[in-house]
Amino acid sequence: VASTACGMTRSQSVVSTLLVSLMMAAGLLFAVVQWRRSLSSSTSFDIFLSHHKGGAGNTARLMKLFLSQGTRARVFYDADNLNSLDLLFEAVRSSRRVVVILSAETAQ
Repeated sequence: VASTACGMTRSQSVVSTLLVSLMMAAGLLFAVVQWRRSLSSSTSFDIFLSHHKGGAGNTARLMKLFLSQGTRARVFYDADNLNSLDLLFEAVRSSRRVVVILSAETAQ
């Protein structure tokens, strides 16, 4: 039985080459699918509005009111949607901009 330069038989070399090729193709396919999925998940919100629980709540509520009435922006306000953390994380992911409103209480 003849062996190749790396010590494998010809059939072993063919099989290992096929396996490596299949693994590389699977990796490339996975990358393309993930890339396409990231392109297809369009933004659900223009602005994700978050605030410190203390003194910034009223400011954030007013900002949401002004943004919702004065622009066509789709605003996600975290205090309006506290039912699910998964929903909050998905809203952050699908927002173009994230605005965090801090107050003097934040630094204390």
